[in-house]
Amino acid sequence: MTRELHCLQYGEQEIRYEIVRRPRKTLEIAVEPDASVVIAAPEDATLDAIEAKLRKRAAWVTRQQRYFAQFLPRTPERRFVAGETHLYLGRQYRLKVVPHGKHPPRAV
Repeated sequence: MTRELHCLQYGEQEIRYEIVRRPRKTLEIAVEPDASVVIAAPEDATLDAIEAKLRKRAAWVTRQQRYFAQFLPRTPERRFVAGETHLYLGRQYRLKVVPHGKHPPRAV
């Protein structure tokens, strides 16, 4: 299984995509939730054939990327400081750090 990074110009937008070559017969175009494009292609597929298929599906790819972009950033990075809110079992809880003797605060 080999991986290749490529770029395709679609109108004013640039579509960056990764080709993963596998022992398969068909070509698959997938847009991941992070808006990256992954193409699973047969090992013997030419770059021209892959780009032709991507050009044909470019409108769908850009539509999917716009859809996933509305959910980014997925979850902000947690620093575990006092006052930070955390989602737990469907509810938000505010983190309260209580100093405890000689030991530094830790997550339990």
